[in-house]
Amino acid sequence: MKNWPHDRSHYRIEYPRRARPVLELDEVKYSVVDCSENGIRFKSGGVAFERGDPVAGMLRFPGRGETPVAGMVVRVQEGHVALLLEEKGIPFPMILSEQRYLRANYIRWPASILEDDEEEEEPRMLEVEDP
Repeated sequence: MKNWPHDRSHYRIEYPRRARPVLELDEVKYSVVDCSENGIRFKSGGVAFERGDPVAGMLRFPGRGETPVAGMVVRVQEGHVALLLEEKGIPFPMILSEQRYLRANYIRWPASILEDDEEEEEPRMLEVEDP
C-alpha cells in the first residue's frame, strides 16, 4: 500500500490565476493551470489540439525562470489540454522553487486556487457625491 495520498507519480502544482506560468508554443502563449515534473495542463484558448499531437515550446515562470519542454497531448477536455512531457520534463529544482514561491507569496495557497477559479465579478463604478 502506498503512503502517498495521490494517484500520480509526481507532485502536481496547481496555480492561482495571478501566478500562472505561460507555455509558449509557436509564439502563442497559453495559461498553465498546473504542472509537475512530467506533465503540464494548460488552457487551450480555443485552439484545436488533438490527442497524440507532439508539442514543443518554452515554459515560462514570469520573473522566476524558464525551461524548454516537449511532449505529447494525452487529453483534451473542457478547454484544457494535458501534456505528458518527454523524459527531461521540468527540472525537479524548478518545481521545488515554484512551490516555495507560491507558499511565500500566496499565503492561503493551495486553498486560494478554488476561490481564484470562481467567476470574477464585473468591476463596479463607485458613485461619488458632489461636494
